[in-house]
Amino acid sequence: MLEIGWTMLSFLILFPFLLALSPDGITLLRIRNELQDPLNYLENWNASQPSPCDWIGVTCDNDIVTNLRLQDMNLTGNVSTIICELTRIKILDLSRNKFSGSIPSELANCRQLQVLNLSYNALFSEIPSGLGLLTNLIALDLSSNKLSGRIPKELGNLKSLGILNMFANFFSGSIPDEVGNMSSLRQLLIYAPNRFFAIIYRQSHEPGGSSSWIKFPLGKNST
Repeated sequence: MLEIGWTMLSFLILFPFLLALSPDGITLLRIRNELQDPLNYLENWNASQPSPCDWIGVTCDNDIVTNLRLQDMNLTGNVSTIICELTRIKILDLSRNKFSGSIPSELANCRQLQVLNLSYNALFSEIPSGLGLLTNLIALDLSSNKLSGRIPKELGNLKSLGILNMFANFFSGSIPDEVGNMSSLRQLLIYAPNRFFAIIYRQSHEPGGSSSWIKFPLGKNST
């Protein structure tokens, strides 16, 4: 009963500040509440700040959140399912943290997203096929996680994608042929513990020159 009373008191204290916050600010507070932040990097994410655009890791355009860069902050938790309530977000960088769980399928709703970097975390399960709907992506980095399963063929829909990094995961099967539909792709790096290779796409800039995929062996499986 005492705990409920304290929660209600806290809400009443914060309520006037919440009224002043933009919808993006309220969404960011909800995201923060889902995370563990042992080094207090997100300390200034609070309702007493007049604008979320002044919060660490947040960039805005006309008071609307467009970039969320929270890399290398020792954050722990799951990638939030409500990130796409930031309807204008273009850059999402959560790399080099301790995020776990699966990549939420809800990320497919971030249709203006141009850069998605979830590398160097502890994410597992399969890549959601819905990421193939993010047709504005120019860079996708899922490297150094614990992702598994097949690489979804729907990623071939990402015609604007220039960089695709997925190395140091546990994928099975082959690279889908649809990856060849990525007309803007310049770099693809992928290898897994039982399939050690990297692939880099090089496009010729000479008139009449040919483009090619170049495969580099990286060593043998040591397990």
